[in-house]
Amino acid sequence: MRRNFLLLTSLLFLAGCTKYEFQLEQPPELARHIPRKQTTEAIVLAPLEYRMEAYEGRLLMMITNTSDDPILLAGDKSYVVDPDGQSHQLPGLMIAPHTFTRLVFPPLVPVYHAVPAWGYGMGYWRARYPWGYTYYPWDYGPFYGAYFDPYFYGPTYLTIYNASQYWDWTDQTKVTIHLVYMRKDQSFTHEFVIQRVKAK
Repeated sequence: MRRNFLLLTSLLFLAGCTKYEFQLEQPPELARHIPRKQTTEAIVLAPLEYRMEAYEGRLLMMITNTSDDPILLAGDKSYVVDPDGQSHQLPGLMIAPHTFTRLVFPPLVPVYHAVPAWGYGMGYWRARYPWGYTYYPWDYGPFYGAYFDPYFYGPTYLTIYNASQYWDWTDQTKVTIHLVYMRKDQSFTHEFVIQRVKAK
């Protein structure tokens, strides 16, 4: 029994330690491996340059504007098709001349640290601090549990989730990244198909 438990624990540990990298498949003339914690050489699609890196299971894409004009990534026209075939709109970004911006795939879901600065329930405050886990008669009164105490409970985080914008990239699957840009009065498009692969 103990041996089976140790074997199962080892398998779960190894499964959780799987590292992923990426493979740029399209455009085919730009196909290359995207390693972990190492930025690729510049992919030149004038007037932009792309550098990519795998980090903690996500794809980091740095886009550099090499021109003398500001270039707008048109969020209302750009999208990512996730492994399930669902489209997700990208944020609009202005890239100033000779500067860069970064995109993360899949995007990080923002969370906010919630620490209210008010509360009520007098006895509850005294009963929970390290100098004693003593219960007072008023601990179970009408105000029990009404006071939020981050010291006792630890930090609380609120997740801001929007299914139209956030998605998961799991296993060895592909996504399509369709980027539409505006430069002066002209538009141009770059599209990439990228495969998530297990690191060797």
